[in-house]
Amino acid sequence: MKTFFLSQDLWDIVEKGCAEKEIRKKDSKALLVLQQAVTDSIFPTIVGATKASEAWSILKDSHCKIANTS
Repeated sequence: MKTFFLSQDLWDIVEKGCAEKEIRKKDSKALLVLQQAVTDSIFPTIVGATKASEAWSILKDSHCKIANTS
């Protein structure tokens, strides 16, 4: 997934978030891509995120918890 965001010039937005008004559109685009990339069973965990970095953090934390329980 990271490669896709890098190819779209969106990785900085996903990883660090954004504050500037002109970057909000890119953040929304990155959030949309994240929402579309996850399965229906995972989507509810990120549906409340308002920024790509927030959704990414939720996914990262969820993955780490699952990996540590295996």
